[in-house]
Amino acid sequence: MKEALNWSLVWVALSFLSTACSVGGARQHRFDRAGQSEVAGVLTGYLIEKSLAVDNIFVFLLVFTYFAVPSAYQKRVLMIGIVGAIVLRTVMILVGGWLLAQFH
Repeated sequence: MKEALNWSLVWVALSFLSTACSVGGARQHRFDRAGQSEVAGVLTGYLIEKSLAVDNIFVFLLVFTYFAVPSAYQKRVLMIGIVGAIVLRTVMILVGGWLLAQFH
């Protein structure tokens, strides 16, 4: 738990640092309202994604508890779910792109 928390803090700190560098670099090149809006959008998107990722942890715990998945199999089940989600998203994106090309 401590290691996971430390790594999360490292990645969050790096994201804020990269945003700060973006703001600093943009200010040297006449940082206008449009640039501020882009930085705010990126930072807001990151924070939303981070909060949704934390929310997913609670969903995983509820699903594992409800279906009584033994702790020895939880990592395997989670990896199968992640790979399945990536494959299904890829298929949906490709099919959606094909449909757009057909009817555009």
